[in-house]
Amino acid sequence: VRQELQQEVRRARAPHRESEPANPQPFDDPPQREKQFLGLLLAYPQFIAPTAQQLAPDAFIDPRTQNLARLLFSRTDPDAPLDVSLLMSSVEDPAIVQLLSTCAMQGFDENLVEQQWQESVLHFQKNALTRRIEMTRQALQAASEAGDDEGITRINTELMGLIKERQILVAAQNP
Repeated sequence: VRQELQQEVRRARAPHRESEPANPQPFDDPPQREKQFLGLLLAYPQFIAPTAQQLAPDAFIDPRTQNLARLLFSRTDPDAPLDVSLLMSSVEDPAIVQLLSTCAMQGFDENLVEQQWQESVLHFQKNALTRRIEMTRQALQAASEAGDDEGITRINTELMGLIKERQILVAAQNP
């Protein structure tokens, strides 16, 4: 009986062990476009405040770039020079420090910085809207399956507004 109980306990624990990875794998590298854009903000901090007005940190896909954007957007004095090494020493998360280092090493053509900034802001606004449209479509599908006519109407109106907003951004991106 004791052996049977021990075997049962082992079997019960076995799936639990398999579901926990022994060495968690590091995250993939953040998207290159996000690293380049944050590098642009680090190199040209005068763009941080206008970016914070136009983009939310969740406009980025990678959680690390979102956290770095939050850090940059929360700067209290947008006119003060940005010391990247000081910023790195104030961050406790090694993944964010590594991202800061990677982003700070990006190179830019000074003659094209403003154009790159504008194109990037439009790109991230458009992508964020696309994700919101997809989530709204999923909510519409759920409301439809639940037979929630009032919810369908409300969500459909929201979806139409998001689509129009995205069309405006696309038109601005392709004049």
